[in-house]
Amino acid sequence: MEHAAIYTFGYARYWPGDLAPVAKRLGAVIIDIRLNPRSRKPGWTDLELRQKFGILGYQCLRAWGNKEHDQGGMAILDIEYGWEKLQEIVSGPDARPVILLCGCTDVNKCHRGYIADWLERTHGVKCEELDVPVSAAPPREEKPKPPISQLAFL
Repeated sequence: MEHAAIYTFGYARYWPGDLAPVAKRLGAVIIDIRLNPRSRKPGWTDLELRQKFGILGYQCLRAWGNKEHDQGGMAILDIEYGWEKLQEIVSGPDARPVILLCGCTDVNKCHRGYIADWLERTHGVKCEELDVPVSAAPPREEKPKPPISQLAFL
């Protein structure tokens, strides 16, 4: 069965603005495969990604989350169910490429690499790790400066 392209991407070194033009150029849906789509890094929470990419450009697939991530292990929540859900996006007349997203830097030490290997081994589907240019700095938000009367002096 033919599939749209499947890419993997770890956001640890990036900002959402780095990924956005690549996703747009590919016409890809970003599939968040974190068990809990939260982040200490601004811009990478489920809510922020939904706001940036919209429901057609971002979806969360918790079934491919690593339930042993915090303990340093590897145990995918429900790999077969994740495959079923992914096929709905990458197969058929409305097929679109996908970017499997997680927060890890090194695909070889991460559950997205495990899933990519599983896809190739089990279903003959190859995944490609995206090579995205890194921004020099995060996007800056202009914050209003407090009036002098509210500044604390030592």
